[in-house]
Parts: sequence; C-alpha cells; structure tokens
Amino acid sequence: MDIQHLESVEAIYGVQLPEVYLRLCQDGLLETGKYGSMWYGTYYAERLKHPTLLFLSNEFELIEDNSIAEVAEWVNDDFSPEEFTCIPFAMSGAGDYYCVAYPKEDNDGVDPVVIYLPHDYNEYTYLAKNFVDFIFRHFLEALTDLSFFDLEDEKFSIKEALHQSLLAHQPYLSEEQFEKLKDILVREIQTFEDVHVLPKRTIVDEYQGYLSKEEFKSIIESMIPFEF
Repeated sequence: MDIQHLESVEAIYGVQLPEVYLRLCQDGLLETGKYGSMWYGTYYAERLKHPTLLFLSNEFELIEDNSIAEVAEWVNDDFSPEEFTCIPFAMSGAGDYYCVAYPKEDNDGVDPVVIYLPHDYNEYTYLAKNFVDFIFRHFLEALTDLSFFDLEDEKFSIKEALHQSLLAHQPYLSEEQFEKLKDILVREIQTFEDVHVLPKRTIVDEYQGYLSKEEFKSIIESMIPFEF
C-alpha cells in the first residue's frame, strides 16, 4: 500500500485517516501482494515471519494494495449508512467490510470510529471508538477462538505465530493493551463451551482458545469501553 494512495483517499473524501493506520502503511504492515490462486504459496510463509495488520485473525483480509479508493467509491455509493462516510480497510470472507467511519457533518479533526459493514443488509456493528482499540479488540478476538487455524505441524506453531504477530503489533497498541495480550498468550489453550438457549432446545458448541467469550466481553467492557 502506497502512502500516496491513502493521501489521495483523504483528499477525495475530505477526511484524515487515523495516524496509526498511516504509520502501519509506512512501516509495511498494510502490504497485501496480489490476491489470487497463487497468493498462499507466494506470501503465506513470509507473512508468518513478518506479519501484516491482524494477519492471524479470523475473517479479516486487508483491501488489496492501492484499491481502497475504488472500494470506498462502491461502498459509499451503494450501501454506506446515511450518517457516515466510510473508508473500508479490510473485508471478511463473506464480502463484508471493516471501515473507519466519519460523520458526514463536521468531521474536521474527528477520530473515526470503526464499524463492521455488511454488504447485503442495512445494518452495521460498532467495533471500537478508534483504530488502536480496534486492533486490540480484533487481536483479542483471535485469541478467544482459534478454530479457524489449520492443525499444527512441525512447520507451524499457533503460539509462536501469534507471539510473532503480537510483537509486530506492539508499536501500534497502548502499553496496557500489549501487556494484556502478552499475558493471555502465556496461558495454555483450553476448550470452552458456548451455550445457546433456544425456545425448544439448548445447543452447546465447543471452541478452543486462550480465553472464554465471557472473559473477552469483560475485557472489552473494562479496557475499551464504548457508548455504542
């Protein structure tokens, strides 16, 4: 991702992208390479050694290099919420978008919130009040449920890969956020139960991770509270 491309996005939409996001670009953590059938064989091993933004996170794929202006035009023309100007920076495997969102009125100097914006229905989810808190939240979510990882082998250790990724993210987190994630990574992976009580039955799903979904929610509420 070229910083010049991000500057052109700022000029087109009259916004200031988060300072930490621009630093991520300058430091090379927004590089994607060309997506396609050859991506895994070409880039995956290098990403494990030199992780990009939230590389080891579930349902998170950076917008391809220098494509943000094109994607932002489509998002804002077709399904962005009326109250926001949205700049997408990543997407899920289902084609939904992670966006920094600016109020359309009086956004001068505003630190944008981060939202999750589905492409196929008229709702969105607030994720964090700023970009730093979003990085913390999504990294913590990755540690909560590791089910999206392939099985380990002699060439890949989940713990080692996540530790390497955390070190790569340290400059973009607060000290408190980094220490919390580091302390959680010292734990052993456990199996937790996710209980869904329905009108006629109860479903119990199991997942593996470093912390339960209940603890995840508690940490979010205590460390990065957000009125929405």
